[in-house]
Amino acid sequence: MRASASSRVIAFANRLVPSGCAERCKVSPTTRVTFRFLEVITTFSDAKVSVVDVRDIAASVAAALTGGGHAGRTYTLTGPEALSHVEIAAHLSHATGRTITFVDVSAEAMREALHGMNMPAWQAAGLIEDYAHYRRGEAAVVATGVQDATGSPSRPFADFARDYVSALS
Repeated sequence: MRASASSRVIAFANRLVPSGCAERCKVSPTTRVTFRFLEVITTFSDAKVSVVDVRDIAASVAAALTGGGHAGRTYTLTGPEALSHVEIAAHLSHATGRTITFVDVSAEAMREALHGMNMPAWQAAGLIEDYAHYRRGEAAVVATGVQDATGSPSRPFADFARDYVSALS
């Protein structure tokens, strides 16, 4: 039974395609630092991303491992809406009761800021490439993968902000 479950995890993991995770707002070094100053600073421009709550990723994996009908399926996991960082900042402001603004900076300014926070150059380059991916509109798609896998809709970012306000404050 154990080998079978492991095989299903490996097979399914190759078909799980999450968009950006909402939890980055809790763990990202740039977010932790900038929340002290009530700003979200990125090289994002006005691009949108359909961030998915990690709880929805976990529920989708659990459904695929414990339910039938998932063999050979591919689920693109996203949140229910594509949001700009201005909209994300508005949700965070509402949840925390503080005004949080989005500040768009150049890729070079972000690289320098990340270097100033002692982030390794390879990691900073990867993060900046993530944001280039967003600016190209490649993370704005909204898909029904969470609903298809679990039978329940994905959580809106506003729910994430409300549920994790203590970690964000």
